[in-house]
Amino acid sequence: MADLIRAKIPEETAKKITSELTAEAEEAKVLIKAAMKGEKGKVPSVVVNKFKHTIDLFLSNDKHNLLKLNHEHYNKLCVLWRLAHDSDTKHIGEPLTSGSKEEKVFHDDLYSLVSRYCSL
Repeated sequence: MADLIRAKIPEETAKKITSELTAEAEEAKVLIKAAMKGEKGKVPSVVVNKFKHTIDLFLSNDKHNLLKLNHEHYNKLCVLWRLAHDSDTKHIGEPLTSGSKEEKVFHDDLYSLVSRYCSL
């Protein structure tokens, strides 16, 4: 809160922002603990909808925070992800198998990456 006040944000607004961040952090902590324990029903999954010009990403429990990518960026990030995660480079340019564990992990990582960029 002190950093926000130093940045000339009114104290009431700074209190509201820190309160909201605290609530989000508490919710994230619960989800992280559930994920670590393998409690799949409590952990939202990433939903990916592919359209003609865009790819939409959102969490199964929160359709309001929609993230959008174009197909070119999605494919590039998939190739880079595969380079970082797959020692067998012969599959780099191939699409991920729909419904596979590998695709789910990629979508989880992709959602994390894109949401971080959006938060900036």
